[in-house]
Amino acid sequence: MNKFFNPSNLKKKGVKELSIFLLSKEFPLQLIEIKRKLKEEFSLEVSFQAVKKAVNSLESEGIIKKENKAFSLDRKWISESKKFFDGLSSRTVSKGGTRKGFNPDYKKKNVFFFSDLYELDNFWADLMYDWMNNVEKGEKKILTGQSPFGWWFLLNFASETKVHGELQKKGGKEFMIFTKDFPLNKLAIKSYEKIFPHGKYIIIKDNSAEAEKDLSILGDLIIEVDYSKDILKKLHDFFSRYKDFKTDSNALQKLVTTKTKIKFTFFKDRFIAEKLRESIVSKFRKK
Repeated sequence: MNKFFNPSNLKKKGVKELSIFLLSKEFPLQLIEIKRKLKEEFSLEVSFQAVKKAVNSLESEGIIKKENKAFSLDRKWISESKKFFDGLSSRTVSKGGTRKGFNPDYKKKNVFFFSDLYELDNFWADLMYDWMNNVEKGEKKILTGQSPFGWWFLLNFASETKVHGELQKKGGKEFMIFTKDFPLNKLAIKSYEKIFPHGKYIIIKDNSAEAEKDLSILGDLIIEVDYSKDILKKLHDFFSRYKDFKTDSNALQKLVTTKTKIKFTFFKDRFIAEKLRESIVSKFRKK
């Protein structure tokens, strides 16, 4: 049973799902009352034992709770469900690609902390859209960067395609270096080359501490991502294990939702951005 329940479609739902729906409208209800309402409202005639089994299962999952002989939805489960869908709603993007209300202050140094790669990817995409839609006078439409692992391509290929496709439409350029020589990074480069044929993408092996970070320069915008040691190890293990995009979906889901601490810093400084960009672009000239 999925932890989150969609009440908008009750067709072909089982006893557990329909019991949740009944308890969302009226509570508390005893087992015999749930059984009766299943028949009255959904023409679903099941045994008392079947209702008891379904309700006991919901109770063990923390979805409902028992008080005396009657059942109600668990307030903690309701709160967690609301938090999940509120978060999902906040990540819904507008036609321009950026979340409504997304208004970063580039005049100061911004430091955010994210608890997993999934949260990080959503915010990062928003920031890229915001930069593309608000390029300042004299600011170069160039994306340069270096990263140890191209994990975002595995997480959301469609989003990556849209972001980089948008930059191409705006006449931008790209220079991207991967600092780890893994098959998945090579496949990410091939994907980039298809999305952005005029971009430049290479692998330069680097075992320094700085190579463990993500560094992106978007025009005058500087982004630095510091990964915790635990998630770096998990990324290394994942990229060492898989050789193509046909990865284990469960393993990938576990990776991107692993609770950790990721530091995300961004700010605008034309002088510093130009120096960092030149440092990355110069490596392409040596190839």
